[in-house]
Amino acid sequence: MGEREPLDNPEPTHGICEQHKAQVLESLPSRSFPDVELLIVVPRNDTALYERLNGSFAAMSRVKVIVERRVSDRRAAS
Repeated sequence: MGEREPLDNPEPTHGICEQHKAQVLESLPSRSFPDVELLIVVPRNDTALYERLNGSFAAMSRVKVIVERRVSDRRAAS
């Protein structure tokens, strides 16, 4: 309401503004890591950083450290 023209129309719109879209997406649990609150993605070529972070957060069950698996940026390819 009040996000798109006509702004004075009180009827619901069938969209969501970028700010609220981001808030909604951030509030959803991850399908890959549903019990994780903090996911740390380490570059694949930095094994020392991975080992250090993985050791530091090992006792925290809600934190997961993973190595990036992507070979290239999918957004750049499209």
